[in-house]
Amino acid sequence: MFIMNKLIKYSLFLFTMAMLMSVIMSCNCSDKEQRDIVTEWIGKELIIPDSLQFQIGDIPIEYDFNDADYKIVTYIDSTGCTGCKMRLKEWDNFISSLKCSSDTVRVNFVMIVSHVNTEYLNEILKQKNFLHPITIDNEGIFYKSNHLPENNKYQTFLLTGDNRIVAIGNPINNPKIKDVYENIILGSQHEAAIETYDINIASPNPIHVMGVVSPGDRVFVNYQLINKSSQNITVQDIVTSCHCVAAISDISTVLPDGMINIDVTYKADSVSQQIYKYVDVYFKERQNPVRLHLCGFIKKH
Repeated sequence: MFIMNKLIKYSLFLFTMAMLMSVIMSCNCSDKEQRDIVTEWIGKELIIPDSLQFQIGDIPIEYDFNDADYKIVTYIDSTGCTGCKMRLKEWDNFISSLKCSSDTVRVNFVMIVSHVNTEYLNEILKQKNFLHPITIDNEGIFYKSNHLPENNKYQTFLLTGDNRIVAIGNPINNPKIKDVYENIILGSQHEAAIETYDINIASPNPIHVMGVVSPGDRVFVNYQLINKSSQNITVQDIVTSCHCVAAISDISTVLPDGMINIDVTYKADSVSQQIYKYVDVYFKERQNPVRLHLCGFIKKH
């Protein structure tokens, strides 16, 4: 088993290096600089200091960042326009899509912002309604602990569960890097089979990001599913991830191009923690359910 695990890790290393090098060779900038950085950093452990405090907006949260199969860390320094460099809407779309693309692979994310006016940052987060974890590192602890590359193109990392770097580069600024991240995280799941009976999520997205809720709060979400096939489909069952989630549909049979509303209610627990809940909607004509996601954090007491 030990030998097998080493072979798997070595294969992943070679696979990652090959993909990243192919991305690098397609660039017109300094190929040598990029090769050297990739060679140096792939496989290294990224240090996540225990002193870092996490928040959603301006609300502190309990966040077990290590509880994941993969982790994405992006660092934003104080030079230039911080709000412009953060690209919050693009990160929101990317992280949300990863979280609902796999039922078995868990991905955690954090944006580390250095030397920033806290009020200014909180205002940006509020304006953009960014509901994913960030940490403000005004002491530069993260940067100093890792001696990051000076070029900010190489200050975003994809990590394994044990904080080993398997990819470097910003997937928001480079679609090729984004492909690398998705291929590593999702693997073969990224090419899921298309079923004959197709269902589209109309509103909102398949994942609802709640941000921070208080213990005992109730959250109501309406999902609208559209039948894009040429035949009727019938609801077989609706299964929730736990008793704190309830879901009902307004109809049982959906005509072609017809819509079904799934109303979901979530009641927050009393324990401060990260939330990941889901609802599986089964149709008689489909093998796999349509999964609707909810994620967020329960506020500290």
